[in-house]
Amino acid sequence: MPKRINNKPLKVLLILFVLFFLIMSGYEYIQYGSIFNNTEHYRKIYAQAIEQENNENFSQAFTTLDGISPRYEAYDAVLFHQAQCATKMGDEISVQKKLKSLISKYPQSYLLIPAKYDLAKSYLRSGNDNTAATTFQNIINSHPNTNYETGSYYYLGEINVKKNPALAVKFWKKYISQSQDGRFSSDCVSELLTNNAELSEDDYLYIGLVYMNAKNYDEAIKYLSAAEDRKNWYYLAKIYIAKNNLSKAKDYIKYGLDKYDYVFSTDELSEIIYSLTNMSSSPEKIWNELAETKSKKVEDIILYNLATYQPAEQAINMYKKIADEYIKGSYSSEALKKLFWYAYKQGNYTLAKDYALKHINNFSTTKSAPAMNFWLGKVYEKEENKTEAQKIYNRIISKYPDDYYAFRAYGRITFLTKGKDFGWDMGYNSPIKQDKFTLDLPYSYSEIKTKFGATLAELLLVEDFNTIDYFEGFKEPFIESWIYYKKELRSTSTTTARNAMEEYAEKPDRTDKRWKFIYPCYFMEEINKYAERNAISPYLLVALIREESYFNPLALSGSNAVGLTQILPSTAKEVSERRGYGRINEFLLFNPETNIKYGAAYFAQIKKQMNDSNLYAVASYNGGAGALSSWLKNISAADTDEFIEYIPYEETKNYIKKVFRSYWNYVRIYGEL
Repeated sequence: MPKRINNKPLKVLLILFVLFFLIMSGYEYIQYGSIFNNTEHYRKIYAQAIEQENNENFSQAFTTLDGISPRYEAYDAVLFHQAQCATKMGDEISVQKKLKSLISKYPQSYLLIPAKYDLAKSYLRSGNDNTAATTFQNIINSHPNTNYETGSYYYLGEINVKKNPALAVKFWKKYISQSQDGRFSSDCVSELLTNNAELSEDDYLYIGLVYMNAKNYDEAIKYLSAAEDRKNWYYLAKIYIAKNNLSKAKDYIKYGLDKYDYVFSTDELSEIIYSLTNMSSSPEKIWNELAETKSKKVEDIILYNLATYQPAEQAINMYKKIADEYIKGSYSSEALKKLFWYAYKQGNYTLAKDYALKHINNFSTTKSAPAMNFWLGKVYEKEENKTEAQKIYNRIISKYPDDYYAFRAYGRITFLTKGKDFGWDMGYNSPIKQDKFTLDLPYSYSEIKTKFGATLAELLLVEDFNTIDYFEGFKEPFIESWIYYKKELRSTSTTTARNAMEEYAEKPDRTDKRWKFIYPCYFMEEINKYAERNAISPYLLVALIREESYFNPLALSGSNAVGLTQILPSTAKEVSERRGYGRINEFLLFNPETNIKYGAAYFAQIKKQMNDSNLYAVASYNGGAGALSSWLKNISAADTDEFIEYIPYEETKNYIKKVFRSYWNYVRIYGEL
């Protein structure tokens, strides 16, 4: 007979485990109001506490946050907020307790470095200088190249000012070497000068830059002049440009370009050269003087700009030199464009094609790349090589789908395949459906959690954006764009997303949510309403508003153009008289609906005058009807694409392309394209 197994000990262990679970669950329930880790419950508590904190009910917020379980995925943020509340209450013991808990339990947290920094400051406030100094030094050693490293130098200077002045001086010098426009830059300079610190040439440079950034130019000149020549000339030139002293600025720039151009980047040199020429009433003279310098680093920049003042043949030789000798330089792309157009206008399509191909092979990612591709396609059309032309146009749409020339490539494809180019009117005149425009987070919760961690995912859900600002090193522009959108900073949201997408070598599909951040549909109810009332395309009207104001209702230009559509008060008055809208003034035009009402009516008026042409209406909206009439009369062009390229007023030419680029993108994102 088999021996029976005694299960009694196993049963006892099981009973003990169940009892332990029930006890712990009861503790969880009593302390946090939930048997399980109820994330949604904790989010509500967190949001309530943040509201209390924002209303300066710090003690109440601290207590409310106690109701969140340590199992909550953003508990590091809970601890951080409790420390902030305790700081406001002057409870340094609680500050240190919460921050030390965060640091020990969440070593991978985005809040680790600010927690260490705040802990060090708490020690300092508590009079525990030695522990504060150790903590600040830990930040410097463990987290270099952060703002918190730089700030730590200032506090270490303050800690040592009495007991070791020489060491304090070293810390203040280190601070200004890393930041000449930081929160403590002026304080560090004051401390250095008060303590009669011995200064090196580099110290003089940094002090001068602190004064320069504070716009104290006389003091800046005094200290920069004592710095090393190879470094100071650039900044002295910037100061004299700011002081509108052309002669001295020019002397410093010529001196620096002759001897020390290697110290600064090409972009920095380009910036200061253009600043100089822009302040001169005779820029050609300045460019000629700069051409006499020994600098090879900016020779192509100088040559390119000098060429604009030369007769055609001489200018072409300059562009050829740039394209041949500086193919990797900043201006070879533009030089090749100039060479292409010269050959194209001469009817030398073989040579034009060579220049276009050279451009495409060397500059596939530049802003001018889509244009060169498009015009290569047009050359193929002129050669009646429709197959190659269509290949080029398809490549533009694939590689540069959001560009103005993708818009035009699509038109040319419809011509080659269907016999009709829709031109600048795609026929999208029905309202943009409201349900098509939502700006949700650009990535799913799980994607954000996987890539950036649970804390960020949670903080985005509860919209605690102030805490995200502490995340040293975090950068995801489309999430930043969404945060700006939630803060109703529409222009910043749009430009942040736009700039981010421009960095993408490969663009996502048009259905990707990120496109809507670049081409949002704010004020769509009003846009649809007044587009329909004035028989214009809402896709074109929203594109025009985007380019005029980037959806800032309070936009005001230097010429006093107002609001979303950037309409002049005098123009609005004229529209009002024509339409019988009643009295209007500048103040009323800051109202979004009023502004859209008048802007749409004015655009419709121009369009009617321009034979119902969208293109000519957009051109007139920027350049004026008189200028457009003159261009139409005097510009000899084989087709409308050429006409646009030949417009002599760069602002209007670029404006046309920007508006119709936006129009194209609104159609492809929200339309049925």
